[in-house]
Parts: sequence; structure tokens; C-alpha cells
Amino acid sequence: MRIACISDIHANLPALEAVLADVRAQSPDLTLSLGDQVNFGPQPLQVLQLLESEGIPCLLGNHEQRVLALREASDAALNAINFASVRWTMQQLAGVDLNLPLNRRVGEVLFAHAGAENPSLRLDDLDAVREELRALPYPLLVCGHYHNPLQHHAQGRALCVIGSVGMAENGVPGTALYALVDQTPQGVHVTPRIVPYDSGRLYEAFRSSGILDMCPIMSRVVHETMTQNRCMVMEFLAHVHAVMASCGADAIDERVWTLAGNTFAWRTGQTVSAYWGL
Repeated sequence: MRIACISDIHANLPALEAVLADVRAQSPDLTLSLGDQVNFGPQPLQVLQLLESEGIPCLLGNHEQRVLALREASDAALNAINFASVRWTMQQLAGVDLNLPLNRRVGEVLFAHAGAENPSLRLDDLDAVREELRALPYPLLVCGHYHNPLQHHAQGRALCVIGSVGMAENGVPGTALYALVDQTPQGVHVTPRIVPYDSGRLYEAFRSSGILDMCPIMSRVVHETMTQNRCMVMEFLAHVHAVMASCGADAIDERVWTLAGNTFAWRTGQTVSAYWGL
């Protein structure tokens, strides 16, 4: 059985469209989306509509969890300025059911966003990963969450991260990642796939979507991440925390956020407003 696994689309429709074209050429028996279909990017509703039209089952990611937490007003931290993209995404997905399953088993493989029951599992925490694999009743867990391929082995079991469709961090601009999982009588084989796509379409998607009205700074971080394929989000958040420390602030407020946006080492020297033509 051949299963095409996509993950971490993050509302990047051009990347998803290119990946699905490649998926069709591989003739899988099943295609699964392993969570984080939405947030960060400018086209969350269009991404979900395309996945539904293709009959692709989706799993719950930590970014869907954030939208659900906002709907339920169960996490006050999501009202902070650095989570504006989650609030915008929630508005775009009003009425859309995001109560997705945490995992799905196919044969001897379990598919999830990160941990089997935890979409936010730290996949760089070796102790947490070993504990996850120790409790796993199957030989292989295939997941997303981290945006580059990664493997861990422990307790005679394996965890395989397939990378990101929409926000790959492989350093190769204009590429999206996914994987094929082939289950045969001889065993399970995971084949990474790298797909080129036209990331130039994203700029106008951001400008026309309305997301810039709520989060122009984070949208620039995300746009540069999506077009450069490097880990800009964590770089920017590290800079935000450095600005907090220099200001003596104890929270990421609008002053800290704006100052961070004005002083970050952007790829170009443009201000955020100039970058977006605002």
C-alpha cells in the first residue's frame, strides 16, 4: 500500500497545488494531511477547500488547536499581538469544523502531527521522543510538525518527520516537501519528495487576503520563510525576546513587537510598510 503524506501546509495554496500534482503522478492508494493545514499563510480556507475536494483526510495540528482554543476562549495568551495571524485565521474559518482526529493508523504505521496524542510534542527533545516511542504500540510513527525531515530510533521503533509543504526550511527556495510511505510484505519504506513550485504567487496572495491589516510584521516573516525556505519565524522570535530584554519589558506588547519589526535583520533593508507597499 502506498500512502502519500503531506503536512504543515500553513495556508500556502501554491505549494499545496504543486505537491498534489506530484502526488497524483505517484498513484498513492491514500493521501493524508498530517496537520497544520492552516495559520501563518494567506489562504487557509482555500487550502481546506482543496483538501476536501480531493478527498484528503486531515489530522489535527497544533495550529488547528490554537484556532480551536481561540474559539473557546480557553487560552488568553492567544490574544497577544504575536498571535494575530491565529485570530485572522479564525475569522477566515468561521463555521469550518476543525475538530480533527489526532492520529490515524494504517497497517503497522501510525500517522500524527507530532506525538500520537500530542500535536505539540517537542521533536528535538530526545527524552520526550524516547518516551513517545516507548509507549508506541506500532513500529513506526510518521509525523510532521518540524519543517525538515528528521528521524529518531528507540525501543526498536522509529519516528519519521516528513517536513513541510508550505514552510520548508531546507534552504532551497521554491520547493515543498512531502513523503511517500510504501507498506509491502518486505517492510515499510519512506521516500522523501521535493517539489518545485511558484512561490512568487504568494506576495499578491498576502496583499489581497486582508491578513496584512492584522499582522503585517508576522506576515513578512512568514512570506520570507516561505520564499527563502529558512527558519525565519524562530529567528524573528529570538530577536523579539532580545528586544524585550533590552527594553526591560516582561511581555510581548505592541511597542516591543513594532520595535522588533523595525530592527530585525531583514533580507532587504525595507521597512515592513514599504515591503508590502502599504
